[in-house]
Amino acid sequence: FGVKHTDTFIVYTIISAVLYATDILMRYSLDLFPKNAYAVDVLPGEVIRVRFPKSKWKSYSSGQYVFLNFPSVALGEWHPFTLSSGPHQDYLEVHIKALGDFTRQLLNEGGKLANGQIPNFPKIRVDGPYGRISYDYRRHQNICLFGGGVGVTPMISVLKEIYHIDVSPEQRRRHPV
Repeated sequence: FGVKHTDTFIVYTIISAVLYATDILMRYSLDLFPKNAYAVDVLPGEVIRVRFPKSKWKSYSSGQYVFLNFPSVALGEWHPFTLSSGPHQDYLEVHIKALGDFTRQLLNEGGKLANGQIPNFPKIRVDGPYGRISYDYRRHQNICLFGGGVGVTPMISVLKEIYHIDVSPEQRRRHPV
């Protein structure tokens, strides 16, 4: 339809297709080999917590999100999840609420792992981190955080960062996060 109205339609279509293909190739090539999860826990309320390795070449801050791909569950599907791990932790952590077909399938895989039906949780590919919290909460003595449901995950990340900054190493040893 667009070709009939303008001669440049095909040029813009080709440019868009090349950009899209480049994005897909970069996502797969930057994380060519999927990672194993460190820990997978099925939590109350149909929530699954997944911990996996950080990239050594990237830096992370509170409130960021990553795109995750579980190749054995859905090879071409990348889904965004907010990081609930603090930036000073040695691993990345997400909490995933089973709300749709994909997340329910992940919950089922986590249940199979917990019951010993499968030896390992599906491998993970990670793209990101992206975004940030636009408000600098560190410059205030008191803050109030609001979040509901699984939407509390960025708040968990902020609390873990505040805990790391404001608690002495001795207190952290006695009260780990």
